[in-house]
Amino acid sequence: MHALGLRRLGLLLLLPALALRCGGAAPEPSHRLSERTSTLLASAPVVYAPGAVGQSATRDSEAIRATFEAALAPEARARLRHDPALDLVAAVAADSFTDQGRPPSRPLLQWMFWRAGSLALYHDWKGGFLRRAGPSRRSAPTMRADLDQLEIWARSAAQHINETPTSTLEYGLARFTEGRVTSEAIVFGWSVFEVPSFSKTYAPGAPLTLALRPRRPLAEIRFLLDRGDAIDEQTLAPQPDGSFFVSQAVPTRPGRYFLEIQGPGPSRATLLTVPIYVGVPEPTAPDDFIQKPPAGPPDLAGWPAWLAATYDAERARLGRSPVVVDARLSAIAADQAALLAVEQQPFAVRGPARAASLAMAGFRPPEVAETVLTAQATDSVLLHLLRPSVRQRMVLSERLELGAGAALRSPRENQPVSYTLVQETMSPR
Repeated sequence: MHALGLRRLGLLLLLPALALRCGGAAPEPSHRLSERTSTLLASAPVVYAPGAVGQSATRDSEAIRATFEAALAPEARARLRHDPALDLVAAVAADSFTDQGRPPSRPLLQWMFWRAGSLALYHDWKGGFLRRAGPSRRSAPTMRADLDQLEIWARSAAQHINETPTSTLEYGLARFTEGRVTSEAIVFGWSVFEVPSFSKTYAPGAPLTLALRPRRPLAEIRFLLDRGDAIDEQTLAPQPDGSFFVSQAVPTRPGRYFLEIQGPGPSRATLLTVPIYVGVPEPTAPDDFIQKPPAGPPDLAGWPAWLAATYDAERARLGRSPVVVDARLSAIAADQAALLAVEQQPFAVRGPARAASLAMAGFRPPEVAETVLTAQATDSVLLHLLRPSVRQRMVLSERLELGAGAALRSPRENQPVSYTLVQETMSPR
């Protein structure tokens, strides 16, 4: 994996969905599962990286796949893999279009990745729905126009992947028709490892064993396992064949815990993160904060304070002191947010400028970590907080110095308003 791809993957919490519809702005995402989508997910496997999922291919889905793959550039096809688990996610997303007229939210999609057994990190989706009015019997030109639109969505998804320069992606797709509504969805996730199936649920204190084969060579990986009030971590060197092996006892206290795999330093990009369930069954419904996100700040200026208050609440539960807001870090974060919001400054160019700003403010760049959050809703930030590496730095550290800045993102066609949030943090280990 290219260094820039790793850096982008580690920094970006959310790459906004690129939904398409027949005219008009994209609808606001849905935060809930309908009764029908919940039924679809009942076929989800009890393991991660399942060999097959209870979603059989249909003539419609095979037609989408043929259109989509035919439009892929050769180099894109070489780094894109089909994951049957993501077909289940795509089926739920398409059904959500049909049932609710809008796609699932990004946190809900990531939860569905885990529920379906996918190890990929959610990246993006493409799709939409056609709602036909009038008599059920349609003319041949109307039917052809519908098929043309569905093929446009598939080709648009392929073009997006052609323009994604680095990393290996996995995809799943589905088409769903009910009455006069036809919906289509193609979902994508970052996928770095080939991994044999492993269980989602464990007895307290049982061993968790992972065999990880990276699709591109990695010099080392860092394994982190959340234990509630602490984070276990190991840095692992590759075996002679380039693979990695880890065995770790899970916590003894029942509950949900997250494991995370990070790439080599210094960026330590997150390459994989999934929940495991110790002494409790896997839930069939998403977290409350995903289904009913808490209210966010009413305007752009309120986001930095909202971030600090969110971290303070989590830190207080574990007896940690409140964050220390540093005006110098906030100024740097605000500048970075403004640059990123207009999408005119690539990461490689911003690096030296940020380092110079930190040095002028009296900081050494390696001490200060930068995180970029693209926010449309508070549930995205709360989902990010579940990662062990984020909890280790933002919640479990004895002291956290924080600077945050926000800027309105340059509007994209068919997209709801979103903000670029940048936080600069220093937390002595």
